[in-house]
Amino acid sequence: IVIPPRFDHAGDFLENMAVIRYGNSYGYIDRNGDTVIEPTFRYATSFSEGAAVVIRNNIPRLFNYLDKDGKRIIEDGYEEAGQFSEGLAPVKIGESYGYIDRTGVVSIPACFDAALAFSDGCAKVKSGGRWGYINTRGEFIIEPCYIEALSFNEGMAAVYDIRWFYIDKNGDRITGNQYAKARNFSNGLAAVVMIDFNEYQYIDRDGNVVIHQFYEEAHDFSENLASVRKGGRWGFIDTNGKRIISFIYSDAGYFSEGLAPVRIGFKWGYINKAGKIEIEPSFESANEFSEGIARVRYNHYDRFIDKTGNFISETNYYKAISYSDGITAAVDATMIDIAYEFIDTNGNPLVKERFAYAEPFAEGLAAVKIGDMYGYIDKTGHVVIEP
Repeated sequence: IVIPPRFDHAGDFLENMAVIRYGNSYGYIDRNGDTVIEPTFRYATSFSEGAAVVIRNNIPRLFNYLDKDGKRIIEDGYEEAGQFSEGLAPVKIGESYGYIDRTGVVSIPACFDAALAFSDGCAKVKSGGRWGYINTRGEFIIEPCYIEALSFNEGMAAVYDIRWFYIDKNGDRITGNQYAKARNFSNGLAAVVMIDFNEYQYIDRDGNVVIHQFYEEAHDFSENLASVRKGGRWGFIDTNGKRIISFIYSDAGYFSEGLAPVRIGFKWGYINKAGKIEIEPSFESANEFSEGIARVRYNHYDRFIDKTGNFISETNYYKAISYSDGITAAVDATMIDIAYEFIDTNGNPLVKERFAYAEPFAEGLAAVKIGDMYGYIDKTGHVVIEP
């Protein structure tokens, strides 16, 4: 154990700092387990761009920003405050929302009904009950005129005003077409349902219907293939709309690492991009592969398989999380008490200890619960900080 259990709650490490809780108060520790910001807060977020949002104990409910030395970087407190992104953070001032920079200067005046974080140079804001988008100077690049709006993906966003349509970052509609339903772009294509229709087709970035076939359901493209449903059965098409894998499956997921989970009857298995069954359908549920391993449900227990379909261990798990950095945390179903253990990609325990609760590894450390307290372990389980 790197950081022994002495916390009532422990969060993931981000920017080499983690939020911890003693009793009802939150503070921060570094990777050595040293308290670098004393637990004097009743609310605390992780750090983002070197700043965290907190509410101090015994002080009216105002959000403040701290640096990694625990110093307030902004004197003013706010009724609501979001994390920094691209140098700006959304805050509530009075009854409206605006944005501040890291010195606390109001860079974008509080004149919005709602404001979200910046991403890729723009942020979604609400004004007059409608959604629009602004740049980091606070200028509307797209006027607030939409009832609903999705985030930008591949430079396009689906917006709703009676009907769905797509706009680019200049606010220009890619075509005059409108849709009953619209999904995000992936691989340059988006699944849409045309007006007066009830099934999906795919359009390109110019709004042209490039896959004319109709589908009852349509997923995003992954590894240049998309799972679609037709006639109550699922199959796969490529970005040209060519049927690559026949419509014979009861359900289907996404391709990942060359394999996709599919359901035949009541059981899940995996196929390759030629539609050949690589792993026979024998699972109650199946997830996509990640790091060469997939989590499946077998005989009412979570198990892990490799890409040949072999279980990486004979252990049944009551519950398990997906692999992260080659490690997962899982609860052995043979244990009377719920106890998490960390497992490597060979199914072997990473450390001997079991834990009342465990989080995935982040920045090389994982938060674990022992008894009623939380600590942190690294991948060796070595104790470096005494309780």
